[in-house]
Amino acid sequence: RNFIYSPSWGGGVRRFNYTNDNPEWEIIPLPMDNQDSLFWEEIDETEYYFNPVDPPDGSDNHKAFSVYTDSDIVWVGTAGGINKGIVQDNCIDWIHYNTDNGLGGNWVIGIIPQDFGTYTRLWLVSWISPDSPHPLTYTDDGGKTWNVVTQLLDMGIIVYNLSFSSNHVIASTDHGLYISDYNDGNFWYHLPITNDVNGESILTDKYFTAISIGENEIDTLLIGTEDGLSIISMGGETIDNIRFWETPISFSAYPNPFFINEYNQVGNDR
Repeated sequence: RNFIYSPSWGGGVRRFNYTNDNPEWEIIPLPMDNQDSLFWEEIDETEYYFNPVDPPDGSDNHKAFSVYTDSDIVWVGTAGGINKGIVQDNCIDWIHYNTDNGLGGNWVIGIIPQDFGTYTRLWLVSWISPDSPHPLTYTDDGGKTWNVVTQLLDMGIIVYNLSFSSNHVIASTDHGLYISDYNDGNFWYHLPITNDVNGESILTDKYFTAISIGENEIDTLLIGTEDGLSIISMGGETIDNIRFWETPISFSAYPNPFFINEYNQVGNDR
């Protein structure tokens, strides 16, 4: 509708009504860790506490990582699972899911929709703990049931992001790119990356994102890494590497026998 949503880690999840004359960011209450739901008409202010610190004093579910909106549904991923919000008259009723409900991990750092036409598969980048191997999680029925994909966990891989091309699901990981067929998502294979025409290679295995930029159903990816941006084909051929270079700063060392000027002279000797 009229809101921009922002996950703000220790600031929780906030929204901003850009149609107001003087809009401000509002904190949205999410369920506490011990709550499987939170309905705005039933909030008891004597018992509800917004406290995004570690349990037992606070709630991991108040530490927001990711957000995705679809019409009148808002999904918020936290360090304590994922929350499905149903918007009614700008108020939100929440259902809280975590590993007890079938998620592969409670740290939901990414929520990515995959469109199948008749339904939307909602993928979760569901970490078990920060920067450690983990499974992926998805639902095909809006959170009624959850499916866990363990292949990348079993291979010791950390997934940072998921994206889609015309034919594939693409996982950006700390071991490079992993690919699955668009209609699958359970079996993944590594995409080996070759050098570009100048013999340059990508000097890292950490890939943080991959965006399909192909035309006419030809998959080409723009990928973000620790070594800059690269454009690659779905065959693994590097088309171009785009890096940032610091401008060299001129300097000289004294005395320098290879640099002749007045300060490198004693008398008239050179």
